[in-house]
Amino acid sequence: MGRLRYLTKRFALALPVIWLGTSFTWFAIFMGPIDPAAVLVGQADPQATDQYQAVREQLGLTQPPLQQYLQFMTDMLTFDLG
Repeated sequence: MGRLRYLTKRFALALPVIWLGTSFTWFAIFMGPIDPAAVLVGQADPQATDQYQAVREQLGLTQPPLQQYLQFMTDMLTFDLG
């Protein structure tokens, strides 16, 4: 019974670490100073193009931040990483 208790405790302690790690990753990608859509379009003035707007829509950057975060976490839990 000692091993099962040890593994359960370790798993319970790993959950906050995983949650904080994925939350920090989301924050760094979507709330950081670099616009992911502008990087993907890769032009001098990407905001002026329709392609930029299409990429923003595809990435979900037009949604509120809380909705973006919940979608990111849902995708992580369902292993939809692409």
